[in-house]
Amino acid sequence: MRLYDLSGNLIHQLEGASASFSPDGQYLVTFPYDYVSDEPMRLYDLSGNLIHRLEGRYASFSPDNQYLVTPRSSNDESLLYDLSGNLIQQLEGTSASFSPDSQYLVTYSYSSDEPVRLYDRSGTLIQQLEGRSASFSPDGDWLLISLEEGISQIYDTHTGSLLAEFPGSDPVLSNDESLLLTKLDDISYRLWRVDNGLDDLLAWGCNWLESYFTNYPEERLEVCKAGAGN
Repeated sequence: MRLYDLSGNLIHQLEGASASFSPDGQYLVTFPYDYVSDEPMRLYDLSGNLIHRLEGRYASFSPDNQYLVTPRSSNDESLLYDLSGNLIQQLEGTSASFSPDSQYLVTYSYSSDEPVRLYDRSGTLIQQLEGRSASFSPDGDWLLISLEEGISQIYDTHTGSLLAEFPGSDPVLSNDESLLLTKLDDISYRLWRVDNGLDDLLAWGCNWLESYFTNYPEERLEVCKAGAGN
């Protein structure tokens, strides 16, 4: 692999089969194509100087360029490093991503046997939640979780409180957070309009669950109780 500047000048030859840059473009990490290989990842600066060899299969940088996280090759863990190559923490879960403000990480394993885990940026576990996959909203305030039962849930990232629940899996918010998309089956999706932000999400979620709450009133969510008489 070769590193060039934008004038086409060769800067350095690097070890690895593929690579990704940090958000600020000051670092890059290389890794082999074979995810089960014993070959390490390598962290370089833009001069092509090797900073550190890292264990892992591929890497995601934090948006603030302070950390990177990678799934471990040998087991169901992810590794959190700083950009000096120091291991900060071992995290449970094979997939990991940072919140947009870099203050949180979420990990999951696409398995009903393993929970979704929310960590702070130091790798300290904050909360475990049921679910097979998870992602942050564009502003990082919400955590969107997909359950095995074809249900999506939205949690407050900062408090860990359940805010709303919807039919469909794999929830995705548009960048302006005005639309929510959930997957009903292999060919069907539902698009929710969220013009009024969280109020709309809560109203739709509570309306969808109303028949369930009628049969099981003791399980009515706190956020739905205010509208129970409407």
